[in-house]
Amino acid sequence: MTTKKNNNCVYKITCKETGHNFMSYTSNIEKAWARLRRVLRKGEHENPRFQGEWDKYGEACFGIEVVSNHSTKQAAQKKVQRLIDEDGLETCYQLSAKMKKENRELDIEMFEAQFGPCDISGIDYYPGWQQKLIRDNDLAGFKD
Repeated sequence: MTTKKNNNCVYKITCKETGHNFMSYTSNIEKAWARLRRVLRKGEHENPRFQGEWDKYGEACFGIEVVSNHSTKQAAQKKVQRLIDEDGLETCYQLSAKMKKENRELDIEMFEAQFGPCDISGIDYYPGWQQKLIRDNDLAGFKD
């Protein structure tokens, strides 16, 4: 791995045992890889599939590679999403844009089945979005 700063590079971390991968982008590949290893060693990565395979196979089973470099952050983001969409869950730890949309729709449907129709306009889909809806719609008393 080089020690220079890579502006807007797309990178892939691959488990050599399974072939599964994690893709993202960064302006500094060394810093990103060091931070990811630190989080994974602590067992705190937000992606349970990635964390689970790291725990099972160990750090030595993972390698990182730069896939491409881009002139802008937006171009790098688009490239990462395109690669994730192409790979799908068979090889990629992350969800494709289509699966994210389907999961969001299912989550909202299940939420509304429990609480009834709610105004979801302006609510970003992120961990904890349900709590924001409960708070904003004064549904706290109805929570199981």
